[in-house]
Amino acid sequence: GQVGVNVPGFASPIRVDTRQAVDKGKPVTVMVRPERMVWRTAMDPSLDNITEVVVHKVSFLGMYTQIVVELPDESLSILHWIEKEGGDHVSPDWVGQRIYVGWNSQVGQILLD
Repeated sequence: GQVGVNVPGFASPIRVDTRQAVDKGKPVTVMVRPERMVWRTAMDPSLDNITEVVVHKVSFLGMYTQIVVELPDESLSILHWIEKEGGDHVSPDWVGQRIYVGWNSQVGQILLD
């Protein structure tokens, strides 16, 4: 099935596919592997979970790029993006710009707290 989890920084509950039984109101941790998260320069309705963020820092670190973003609730999150041939490219010009970060429900995992 699928569960919805309220997470600061997201306007609507995050959707995660899971086989675990989760009691309503029970605290959980939502996990998403960094390489499974995607970013877009415009809203993408094909993503189950998406939020607008502000880019604070872009660092190229060998095989991957680290992107530090501020969520709508003013908390910071760090994304690790592995450049893929023919894929999206990260630009250091994005610092201070708004982009969208998201993922689909099947790539998230639930950890019962």
